[in-house]
Amino acid sequence: MLRASSADRQRAADVLGTALREGRLDAAEYDNRSRSVQDAKSVGELNALLADLPSQLGVRDWADQLRVRQGDREQVNRWLADAVTDGRLTEAEHERRLAGVASAGTYAELKPLVDGVPGPPETPRADLFVSAADRQAVLDRLAAALTDGLLSADEHRDRRADVGRAERYRQLDELAIDLGERANPAERARAVRRLDHAHAAGQLDAAEHAKRVAAATAATRDRDLAKLLTDLTPTPGSRATANSLLALKRRHRLTDAERELAAQELQHALDDGRLTLDEYDERVTKAYAAGTAGALRPLLDDLVVPDEQPPAGTAPRRPAKGRPAGLAVAVVIVVVLAVIGAVIGLTDEDPGTGDAAAGPSLGVRWIAAFDRPPGAKGLGTWFTDGAVIRARDDRVVAYDLADGHVEWTFQVPADNELCTMSRAVDGDVGIVGYGPEYRCTTIVGLDLRTGQPLWQRPRPGGGIDYRYAHEVALARDTAVIREPTGFVAVDARSDAQRWRLPVAKGCLPYSVTAAGDVAALLTACPDRTMTLALVDAASGKERWRAPLRMSQDDDEDGAYKATVVLSLDPVVVRTSDAGGAFIAFDEQGKRRATIAQQQPDWDLALDVFPTNWVARPWYPVVVVGDVLVAPTRKPGDNEDKGVAGFSLTDGRRLWHTDPGFVSSLGQAGDDVVAVAYVDYELQLLALSTQDGTVRARVKPGENALTLGGVDVEVQRVGDRYVVVSPAGDSVPPVTVIGPR
Repeated sequence: MLRASSADRQRAADVLGTALREGRLDAAEYDNRSRSVQDAKSVGELNALLADLPSQLGVRDWADQLRVRQGDREQVNRWLADAVTDGRLTEAEHERRLAGVASAGTYAELKPLVDGVPGPPETPRADLFVSAADRQAVLDRLAAALTDGLLSADEHRDRRADVGRAERYRQLDELAIDLGERANPAERARAVRRLDHAHAAGQLDAAEHAKRVAAATAATRDRDLAKLLTDLTPTPGSRATANSLLALKRRHRLTDAERELAAQELQHALDDGRLTLDEYDERVTKAYAAGTAGALRPLLDDLVVPDEQPPAGTAPRRPAKGRPAGLAVAVVIVVVLAVIGAVIGLTDEDPGTGDAAAGPSLGVRWIAAFDRPPGAKGLGTWFTDGAVIRARDDRVVAYDLADGHVEWTFQVPADNELCTMSRAVDGDVGIVGYGPEYRCTTIVGLDLRTGQPLWQRPRPGGGIDYRYAHEVALARDTAVIREPTGFVAVDARSDAQRWRLPVAKGCLPYSVTAAGDVAALLTACPDRTMTLALVDAASGKERWRAPLRMSQDDDEDGAYKATVVLSLDPVVVRTSDAGGAFIAFDEQGKRRATIAQQQPDWDLALDVFPTNWVARPWYPVVVVGDVLVAPTRKPGDNEDKGVAGFSLTDGRRLWHTDPGFVSSLGQAGDDVVAVAYVDYELQLLALSTQDGTVRARVKPGENALTLGGVDVEVQRVGDRYVVVSPAGDSVPPVTVIGPR
């Protein structure tokens, strides 16, 4: 045994002095150990005296063998005091634990005394004791579930008893999750309406419709309803193309309109000589008999060219009904951006040529790699000063704006799909949601610098539809989330709750939109009534509210939402009532303008059921100051052939122009950019919002066909233009254009 030196004894005395100062030893214990140190003959004896003490000042380790610091003992007493205040501990248990803390010598003795109490590091929430407030919140939800018909009286009694017995959050969460999965009468009614829509559209025959309606009426859980709707995914609207049919899930049940679109594509193939008459007859018979999208694929796979670029030697053609060569039309947006350097200054149109004046030379700076695996679909896009962030079914990817390298990827957990995202970001924070198919069960705050989650929270209920728009919103540093019984706002960076606003009994929260320092909350109530409330995003304090009405086809809690808040400065809402209208509100919530979607000689066009970017949709309506600009079409026509501007102060039509088929509208400074198909030629038109005159006209070149896709989203960031496509497996998901 090694003999101890005087230096060894002094180092041991120093450790004892540190332990005394930190409160790990009381005076008596310190004196006893100090005498033993002076008497120690060997290093082994010294080590035994110091075994439960750290060797230096400031150690915060809760290792079992270490003596407890006085500061930690005092901290535990504060945690216990908070726990008894919150109702997690009884008074008797509190006193018992306090006595134990006073006598605990090591952390091994202290740790059991903080079991189930918030405060100790790395304690999982599931292991914490339930607070009285949280227990009461679940009891309140049970009472509401009884009132709403989710639970019978016997089930309610049994669940109340279970809540009373739940000690820890893992037990309480199981009860809350089970309650959230219950289908209420309103959800059953919505499912029946979805089935009715599917029957009317030809997705279900009479027998299958009756069978599913009976099952929906008897369903008690959301998952039972979801099974009945699994193959009835939202269908392409007026922007449908053959490519959009191929993008449908294989089990998707076809509508009559989709079968007709497939038949049109086969007719085009016959006209182009790609099918013989016998092949056409065989395929068109199968197309009209097809029940699911999977049955259409072998009929179209060898006919539909990616981007719908015409095969070599064939002239561009216009579909018999609908849009001219869908992808080629939208592709022009890229060229729009490539020349917008000349347009953004809004140079006057040259009367002789109609072409824009020469501007700075722009070119493609970088193109992102194609999506893999094939079939992944873009759901929404965010733009920051240094990155473009594209969300798809299975992940969120941030590309460096300068060179296109991938800065980070947020991977959606296995067996889940991204279902919603905020329309805007707040600095370096964005909000997304994901869940298993047909449910949106988890909301996540993303750090846009790293792609790492800042926080995540369960979303009660989760819903029964595949993807949702307007479920979450960001205003400054506040995230607002739609829940089954109302709206909740949390700190965008910490998830700390700021406020909660329940909706009135019998009503349902419909959607949330936010910008600046306000949030617009839409609530759907019985008799197709609706309320629009503008609230302060940070406090939830209401600034004003206004009544609205809904059409019968407007889905209060699903994917088919036809009432849309288009702008918050000024507040402009597209309402579904009476054929649809655009309503502008003043700062006090008074209606100052109503613009009917059905005009005397033409209609304002707006696809409110997007087939792409469904988690964060864009709409072809532009609000610039007090002017609303929208594409127009003649009654009965499937093509948008005009553009109109309206005053948002009094609803007057300011102007109307007919440039040709209009594929898309976007904003360029104080003007509007229209992508138009003029005399079978794609052109970019810069229109004045004041009178609709063409300020610039650009005719793209053939190389545009490689740069875009259907419903591409465009944004100017600094001196660069970003084009993002939802169909990233067939066209580049991101293309950036800038100065050469």
